[in-house]
Amino acid sequence: MVEVKYMGRLGNRLFQYCLGRIIAESLGFRLNAGPISGFPGTQEPVPGKDFSNGPLQEFEGQKIDLQGVLGDHSPRRIVLHGYFQRYEYYQPFKETIRKRWLVPGFPVPPQRSLREIVLHVRRGDYVQLGWATPFHFYRDVLESATYERVFIVTDVPEDPFFRRFRRYQPVVFHKDTLEDFAMLLSFKRIVISQSSFAWWAAFLSEAEEVIVPASPTSPWSGNKKQFDGDMRINLEVFDERRFKTATVRGAYRPNVAEFVFNVRHYRAQLRQRWNFLVNRIAMRFH
Repeated sequence: MVEVKYMGRLGNRLFQYCLGRIIAESLGFRLNAGPISGFPGTQEPVPGKDFSNGPLQEFEGQKIDLQGVLGDHSPRRIVLHGYFQRYEYYQPFKETIRKRWLVPGFPVPPQRSLREIVLHVRRGDYVQLGWATPFHFYRDVLESATYERVFIVTDVPEDPFFRRFRRYQPVVFHKDTLEDFAMLLSFKRIVISQSSFAWWAAFLSEAEEVIVPASPTSPWSGNKKQFDGDMRINLEVFDERRFKTATVRGAYRPNVAEFVFNVRHYRAQLRQRWNFLVNRIAMRFH
């Protein structure tokens, strides 16, 4: 049996589900993973051998020896309790993922013109964690592109950060999770932040161009392992020419209005994050 213990939100869970199903179907094991709202393919039963009382093999973090796991057909209970955000695991199965497992079950707007471009700008927890993509990344992309309309999909539309985009007269969009996802899916030109949510929308979309921020010190650099979590994320879509990278120069630095907003808006979340870090440190030295 392969058991998926979900962590995080939609983007994270899509990785976890797909890895669980890859392992289950490859080994002929039963999959135990809850369905993900909006993706009816995740409701399909995946039958197989059930070794729920067998030896436990548990995986967490980001990086595992997937070929070793798939090459071992011994009876066991495999538990996934991590993030597993590495494109190399999913690349051999990408057509099945797109055409079967993760076909959206929610309405998607009609495909937009190539003259329209959408930016995914994640604020919220990324501001707290120091991962927010700086404005100059989006500015550099827009200054080097030709377009007629700019759209922004974000999680915090009231953030004064968006005043920086006024010269582009963007349409700022935010509703619920699946409506935001569907909005991204409708574009042929997508600029994403380093967010698993945005990555999945771009990957599942019919976009002809996807711009991805790249930085050697970013969460997606592929080599970072922080004291409070495994950050060895590598989501470079190396086999599709539509995915292109653009360099991020430096980090996000708030101006006065943004700093005041961040302190007020994220105070409770920052306190939760601080308590989480303190508990993790305490556990390590217990």
